[in-house]
Amino acid sequence: EVWYPGWTARLDGAPAPLARANYLFQAVPVPAGQHTLELRYRPLSFYGGAALSLAGLALLWVVWKRTRRAHG
Repeated sequence: EVWYPGWTARLDGAPAPLARANYLFQAVPVPAGQHTLELRYRPLSFYGGAALSLAGLALLWVVWKRTRRAHG
C-alpha cells in the first residue's frame, strides 16, 4: 500500500508501528512466524465528515419537526 497519513496497523490485535518504505510505501515490522496484520485507513477527514453529516441530519430533523408543527 502507498504510505499516506491516516493509516494505522495492528499486529495480532495490538497497535503496531507503521513506517515508510522506499519513500512511497508503508512497512510494518513482523517477527518470524504466523501473524495477523490489519491495516486501516481512517484519516481525520473521515471523522470530520461524519460529524458534519450528523449535525446536518440533526438540523434537518429540527426543521422538519418545526415545519410539521406549523402546518398542523
